[in-house]
Amino acid sequence: MQAEWDEFDLEQRIWTIAADRTKQRRVHRVPLRNRVIELLRRQQQYNLGGPYVFSGYSGYDYLAEKSLVPFLRRTETSATVHGFRASFKTWATEQTHYPRELIELCLAHQIGNQVEQAYLRGDALDKRRALMDEWEQFCLSGIYPDD
Repeated sequence: MQAEWDEFDLEQRIWTIAADRTKQRRVHRVPLRNRVIELLRRQQQYNLGGPYVFSGYSGYDYLAEKSLVPFLRRTETSATVHGFRASFKTWATEQTHYPRELIELCLAHQIGNQVEQAYLRGDALDKRRALMDEWEQFCLSGIYPDD
């Protein structure tokens, strides 16, 4: 939950996560979809001037991931924070035509061996945008029936 406002380009619809904040130690760009942009714009209204998109009570510290656990328990769901990523992987693998490599790029996972990684210079952002469009539609189906 350490997302910082200066990582987001809402006009270009991209969240850029610095290499030092990823497991692979590589910059990861996330294509942002419509509802995420709406959420971020709403969240800006509650920003107390701190750097974090989702802040704790003071407004200047980031909201700890463990803060979501009590929320998830109150909703009486079996969902977990890490389970959201697993849900995406399962859905994309079973319900779409996208190749495994593209799905793994969405999750910021390394693909292939060292030779393949040396030659893979791009991040397939436009292709990932298309996949994330479908994920957004799936996630919102039934929530926003008019979409």
